[in-house]
Amino acid sequence: MMIGIILAWAVVVAGIGAYFGVSHFLDRDETASSSHESDDKKDRGDEKTPTETPAPSKEPTVTPTKEATATATPTPTPTEEPEEITASLVDRSSVSMTGYYRAPVRQATASSTVVQEGYDNSANMVLDGDDSTSWQEGADGDGIDEFLNFKLDGEQEVKYLTFKLGNWRDQERYEMNNRPKTMTVWLDDLSFSITFPNEKKEFCVELSSECKASEIYVRIDSVYEGTEWDDTCISEIGIYGK
Repeated sequence: MMIGIILAWAVVVAGIGAYFGVSHFLDRDETASSSHESDDKKDRGDEKTPTETPAPSKEPTVTPTKEATATATPTPTPTEEPEEITASLVDRSSVSMTGYYRAPVRQATASSTVVQEGYDNSANMVLDGDDSTSWQEGADGDGIDEFLNFKLDGEQEVKYLTFKLGNWRDQERYEMNNRPKTMTVWLDDLSFSITFPNEKKEFCVELSSECKASEIYVRIDSVYEGTEWDDTCISEIGIYGK
């Protein structure tokens, strides 16, 4: 009995000792752990937090500007001015009108016409191809500034004008009536004056180059006086072009 009590007491004592031993061990271990943790914190506290180095700011890239290139102003090519058209009196027999035709006239009028029973002295008579008929102006005086007007059948490229001046019905009437001496001719914007000899012949006026025209004026500027009458006459006018 006594032996059993002693054994039980020994077990209790051993258990208590074991309890305190374990507690002491745990306390030491906790203390050591706490100490290690404190040391770690201290070590970490001693470490300096790296300071971030600011990235270098990029300098603005300057885009090079292209230098302005002076553009040379082109020199305009001089345009040739149209050649001035001139008129000259030429010998009809020396002129070849090959390639030219008699320009059609749509209307012929006159500033005045002498009225004579049995005769047509109108502007149309200078275009009928008959030498025995003529236009005879009907104004007072010598017929200075009287004129004929021809409206062509469309625009024509006129090169030649022919004239039979005076009354060609016969030689007697030719001498008795006035004949144009100087006349001014207009072909649209072109104008020129021609002085004719006092001869009974077909005269030819040649232009230096074709002149585009749709209307023609012929004006009497001066005359050769007739022996009997002061009516100025023109028997025929020819207009030749392309």
